[in-house]
Amino acid sequence: MVTDQPRALLGGGTHPEAENRTWFPGIEALRALAALAVVVEHCWALARGVPSFGFGIVPGLGNWGVDIFFLLSGFLLADFFWTDRRRPAREFYVRRFFRIAPAYYVCVGILTVFFVQHSLLFSPAGFKGLLALLTFTQWLWPTTSTNLNVNGSLWTLTIEMILYLTLPLLAWLIAKRPVLASLGLVALGAGYRLMVALDGAWLQQLRVGNNQVPTEIARLFLSRQFLGILPIFVLGIALRWAVIHGKLDRVLQWRGGPKSRPNLLILLVLLVPSLVFLRGLEPASYYEHWVRFTYFDYTVALLAVPALLYASRPISAELPRHMVPAVWMGERSYGLYLWHFPVILSIYGIGSSGNPPDLHHLPVKIVLIFVISIALAWGSYSLVELPAREYGRRVARRVGSRAVRGDA
Repeated sequence: MVTDQPRALLGGGTHPEAENRTWFPGIEALRALAALAVVVEHCWALARGVPSFGFGIVPGLGNWGVDIFFLLSGFLLADFFWTDRRRPAREFYVRRFFRIAPAYYVCVGILTVFFVQHSLLFSPAGFKGLLALLTFTQWLWPTTSTNLNVNGSLWTLTIEMILYLTLPLLAWLIAKRPVLASLGLVALGAGYRLMVALDGAWLQQLRVGNNQVPTEIARLFLSRQFLGILPIFVLGIALRWAVIHGKLDRVLQWRGGPKSRPNLLILLVLLVPSLVFLRGLEPASYYEHWVRFTYFDYTVALLAVPALLYASRPISAELPRHMVPAVWMGERSYGLYLWHFPVILSIYGIGSSGNPPDLHHLPVKIVLIFVISIALAWGSYSLVELPAREYGRRVARRVGSRAVRGDA
């Protein structure tokens, strides 16, 4: 594959997997930065915050990376439904399933067989948790949100799957009434978070029940359900609509022409405001600070918009050599996201039983975490994701062709 050959990456902006879609190498670099940020934060958090990496933003890097991923999902996926050729929603679902599910199921299967505690797995709670993992519903209820204690990163896939189910409607609404629909959907999501902060006791009782979960944690759990994330998705979708329809042409002149070469340093500089804003994460985690609790994630996503627009430039010029590693990592970011958490649990000696982290030789262990996680990401991409994606494309084309014949 060309993505395994740096010289091929230097040749231009059309990626062989694009299938008549424009390839944005800057987006891949942004994905890489988001995934690496999540790994850094989890290295810190699972060490119980003992190693200090400074700057006061490390506790928020995982939150920042996830917000970037959500923003990218909205920006990149909605235009499937805006093409001139009529494309059925089931074609979209087939593509997304084979993009997400195969690598996910491989990860979940291996962790279930070799990592989950035997006593938990063969219990009613274990059966319920495994069923939730297999159906991507683990984050809907607190009793299954622990992912059988083996992978704390998987909660976002529940949110992503709900996005996929609702995206045809969201894309249609924004295409029909861009401003009104966008503002209405953002108000819906922000209003939900505000309600969780100011009057969420009844919802907490309904969703969390009498489980011994601290109120602060329960309200965070409720705020990070799909409705609470919706404004970030809508921001991405609305930006994509505005770019496609030329509404931001004057604003985007600073991006340069189509032959501009993306620069990783510029991308990092554009991300600085959103990273600096992470210093306010701690108060935003408590529902008593209802303003920050409601708008913190949305502000992070909004501050990252200049970087997203810069990264979304299609290029026809050569890709700078310094961008090649970032693009390579970005293309494998999904595998890195899937595998890094259990690797950290293993290297720290925490396991699935929640042992105290062993922090002896910590620098060596952190290096091992990154090396093993990236190796697993490479294996996932090469052995699972690429073949599954290609198969999914073939199935989706057949589904689309049958729909066209049926309409004829």
